[in-house]
Amino acid sequence: MLKKLGDLVEERDDKERSYRVDTQEYDVAIYDKDGIVTSVWFNDPLGRIWSKENVMEVKLYLARSGKPEDWELRLNNGWMYYHFNDQAGVNMVYGAHSDVIRFNLQPGGCF
Repeated sequence: MLKKLGDLVEERDDKERSYRVDTQEYDVAIYDKDGIVTSVWFNDPLGRIWSKENVMEVKLYLARSGKPEDWELRLNNGWMYYHFNDQAGVNMVYGAHSDVIRFNLQPGGCF
């Protein structure tokens, strides 16, 4: 799937294996462990120009990833916003200053 976006920029194998592709519009990375996708990282530079503190973008990603009422903001340290969806077993971390989003699979969850 990533090959449809562009050339693979990076493949790493730390605790989990990751595959990253940078396009002109955005960057994306997929992390897997034992053949299961554990995280998806998304860097969208276009979101940085929005004046409403990217709230609309975060709401859009959350809505695309489950029912809005299933998401709970549990931590906001001014830099990172940690949203959890225990129904789906997924959490989303949003980097407020870099406009980077990462979805992580919780144990027992599924994408």
